[in-house]
Amino acid sequence: MAEWSEWLKMALMIGGTAGGAISTICAWIIWAMRREWVTKAELSVFQTRHAEQHAELDRRLQVAEVRFERLETSLRHMPTKEDLAQISEAVANVAAAISGIEATVRGMSQSVAGLQDTVTMLVRHELSERRTS
Repeated sequence: MAEWSEWLKMALMIGGTAGGAISTICAWIIWAMRREWVTKAELSVFQTRHAEQHAELDRRLQVAEVRFERLETSLRHMPTKEDLAQISEAVANVAAAISGIEATVRGMSQSVAGLQDTVTMLVRHELSERRTS
């Protein structure tokens, strides 16, 4: 029986040491985690700040949506690539027509200048005959 009491004594000493070690480890874990726990006041401050930041983001999002709607409206009224191609083709056609008209007007100017010289010569001739007669 002496052996049994010695075993019990040894088990109690080991258990006490192990229990003390486990209590120390638990106390250290709780001490280390104290930074992770917040008070109700800190939580309230955080929630208030978060709500204010969320409201600011909502306001900025609303402003951005209005700006995007305006931008989309402006883009809807802008000419497309096809529209610009048609306008470019029409301008090229007008330029070609103007070039043709310009050539015609130059030819007519030369014809009119020739006729003007002839009329001037006839008028001078007629005036000179009237003076002599």
